Amino acid sequence: MPIEIRYDPPRRILLGTIEGRLDIDEFRTVLEAIERSKEYPPDVATLWDLRGLDFTSIDREFEEHLIAIRKDFPGRARAKLAAVVATDLAFGMSRMFQILSDDEDRMKVFRDYDAAVSWLRA
Repeated sequence: MPIEIRYDPPRRILLGTIEGRLDIDEFRTVLEAIERSKEYPPDVATLWDLRGLDFTSIDREFEEHLIAIRKDFPGRARAKLAAVVATDLAFGMSRMFQILSDDEDRMKVFRDYDAAVSWLRA
């Protein structure tokens, strides 16, 4: 499974890691699990580590599909999200996702993991 989730209670941040190719159905399943969890609130701040994600098969249509899935989980609508990426392609595609999501205030893309954590905790 390329998506892993773990909760960091002291920092009150959900840490998600995606590696390899992202599967739409798996993404939906993970969002369902996050929203239903009793371990943390559904709107918990989330850091997505996308440094191992294969961005070569992601295009605008794929991102729009992900955005549509996110809208099915209104409990996550207030969640602050940070994405950490490693390449120029990943940065550009993640910024496009942010812009298409219309989440300029609650979502940011970073190349530095610690900077992303600091932003989430601010």
